[in-house]
Amino acid sequence: MLMPKDIANDVRAVLLNARTGTGTQHHYLTAFQILARLPDDLRAQIIAERGFPGQGTGKHYNSASLVSDSAESIGGIEKTYMDTGGLEFYVDGKPIVAGYGVCGLYRLS
Repeated sequence: MLMPKDIANDVRAVLLNARTGTGTQHHYLTAFQILARLPDDLRAQIIAERGFPGQGTGKHYNSASLVSDSAESIGGIEKTYMDTGGLEFYVDGKPIVAGYGVCGLYRLS
């Protein structure tokens, strides 16, 4: 079973690619967005092992939780939070409603 350290390089690569246009400023991404941008085979493995993320899945520690823990383990990460009310995210074309009223936002500083 994959652990946060096992996917840290892939998560970091996604965050490195989340830049503002041609500038050096990185965008904030949620764990849902990071998961959606991981290589297809890795994302499929994470979901198979940890379950699909979001409200109503019945999983406390799901694929987005693994990605979140991985992001937090990477040096140079800035984290803040946003209200998830009325928001929907997509992973593999499937809509996800966050399981909590707030979710973490991650970016490289």
